[in-house]
This record gives sequence, C-alpha cells and structure tokens, in this order.
Amino acid sequence: MRRFKWFLFASALAATALAATLLVRQSPTLVDRADRVTDTYDWDSWNAYDWLPNSDLLIYQHPGGYVAKSIVDGAGHLRPTANRPIQQALKSELGVEFRGIAPNLKSVLLSSGSSRNMLSPLRGAAQESVSEIPHLREWRWLADSTGVVSIHVQGRRPIIKTYYVNRRRRIETVTPDLPAYSPLSGFRGGSLQPHVSGPGVPGHYAARWPAPLAKLFGVTARNTAILTTWVSGQNTDVDLFEVSLKKNAKPLRTHTVQIDPGYRVDEVVLSSTANRVLMRLYTSAPESGLHKLLERLGVLRRNQRTARDEIWVSDLNGRNRRLVGSVPVRPHGLGYESWVPMELRWLPDGKRISFIYENGLYVIEAVK
Repeated sequence: MRRFKWFLFASALAATALAATLLVRQSPTLVDRADRVTDTYDWDSWNAYDWLPNSDLLIYQHPGGYVAKSIVDGAGHLRPTANRPIQQALKSELGVEFRGIAPNLKSVLLSSGSSRNMLSPLRGAAQESVSEIPHLREWRWLADSTGVVSIHVQGRRPIIKTYYVNRRRRIETVTPDLPAYSPLSGFRGGSLQPHVSGPGVPGHYAARWPAPLAKLFGVTARNTAILTTWVSGQNTDVDLFEVSLKKNAKPLRTHTVQIDPGYRVDEVVLSSTANRVLMRLYTSAPESGLHKLLERLGVLRRNQRTARDEIWVSDLNGRNRRLVGSVPVRPHGLGYESWVPMELRWLPDGKRISFIYENGLYVIEAVK
C-alpha cells in the first residue's frame, strides 16, 4: 500500500513536471503561422499603407511617393497595378500629395499643403478638383464612396462634418450628444464600461469619470459613424458609440469590448463592415489556469511568465472573441527591446488581417 502511494506521488510529480515543461516550451507564434507578403525595407512610413476595399490592391508609401501593387498568388508575390487612373492619382505633383482613394476606386482625396484638401473624381489620367475642403486630420470615406467624414473637437464636444464629392460646397454637420463623463462601473483593471438598456437610451451611471476626447473610429453603411474614447496604452475597456450622421442626437448604440485585468490595449482597428474589431493587447498574465496552479504549487515562478503581444478579433460588443495569435516580447520601460506586430489592417475579404513585423508585411486568417 505504501509503495502504491509513493507510486501515485511520483506519477503526479512527473505529470506536473511534464506540464510545466510543455507550458514553458515555445509553441508556434503568430509570425510563424502567418505568410510574409513582402519586405518593407523601402517603405517610407509603416503607418501609410492600406488595402483598398473591393480590390486586391495594396497601397504603401516609399521615398518616391505612393505605389499600388496587387497580390499575384497565394505566396504573396506583388506586382504594380495596371490601373492607370490609380497610377496617376498616386503620382506626387508639386504642392499636391495623395491621401486616399474611395472604396469604389472612383474618387481621390488630395492634400495641397497643410491647410487645404481637394476631393476629386478619377477621370482617366486626369483629376478635376470638385471641392476644396479644410485639412482633415481624422477622416474616413463614406461607405458608398460619395464623400468623406471628419471629426474635430470643440470645447470637448465632437463635431462631425461630411464633405461630398459631387455636391459642390455642400457640407453636413452634426454634433452628437456624448456623455461628458465616462460611465464608470467598477474598475476591472480600469474598466470604463457603459450600461445601455437599448438603442437610444443613454443609461444610468453610478459614477462619473472624465471622458477622453472622442475620436472617429469608423463609418458604417447605416449613415452612422462610430466614435471611441479609447486611448492607446491603457488598461481600460474599449467603449464605442454609434452616432447618426444626419441629426444631432444621443448615441444610437453603445458597444463595449471588455478587457481582462492585466491586459493593455495598444491598437484597435474596425473592420470595413463595421461589425468586428481587431485588437493588439500586451500582457504578462499566466497563459492558462494550469499555469496559475503550477505557480501556486511552486513548480513555476512568476519570472517564468512570458510577456507577449496578443492579437484578438471580436464582435463590437466583445462577443465571439478569438485569439489570432501571440508573439513573445521583451518590454523595456514604456517601450520594447524586441519587435512587436504592429500597424494592423483588415484585408478586403473581411477574414484576413495584415501586420508589420521585422521589416516585413505579414498576412494571416483571423475569421474562420
């Protein structure tokens, strides 16, 4: 009987050691599973790249200006686009700089200096300016490509303006009624979680907490914009407010992506269909319940935890959350001593995402 007890104890000890070994062992990372599409050594700015909706075109900036390339095959080989209007739109002229092409590939936003923008249709190889608009810092194309939406804050109140391509000098302005204070409901590691009982209902807040300035997060096909008070690098939930582009009103819908304690939100990107969010989180929390148990038993130490950046995808309300992958990182102060996946983008198919890592552009499936 005593031998049997010793056998059970030894077996349990061996199983615990094996579990600890498996936990510490490195599994395939996000980068290992992703496809490297192209190098970024000749890119002028990493954040100045995007995938054009309804196409396979990748636009990025290099020292000679912007270029547009399409993916040739599944291996990620690229070739310059043969679309002459787009080629012409990307060419830098004296005092004119490219800023973006509409989803339908028929209009372009140009910048003439630091104070004015031009909203123009693409007509062959020529661009005819239709309307001059103020310089836009935060802006998005309307879902139907008929204009652009911008936001600026005046006295902590967001003012949203819509500028149209084919309607000369017509501007629509709305001032949504956002709460001046974030609806605070328990910190949960710094949670700013709004409780809204239904569309158009502002909710009842138990505490008042100064809200960060609203930013333009995206535009939907429902003639609404999605604003956020999320601030990068904070251990807070991601609050999203959907507001009308046609009238001054309280938010039509309020969404919250809850963030677990011990996680920091460094990047959030809205999908082109405005129904999903892509997030990059930093954490050094235990990766599983088993890891926590082994720490309590003394088999693993806290310094054996892996600091990592994780990429998640979820619905606007935080449901159907899925871990796309993670990469071990070495934090140093407020920054890093190692590469991290950054500059997240959705691809036009709404299922794949891209990110930049170690001078390369990677693509991986995020939605099954």
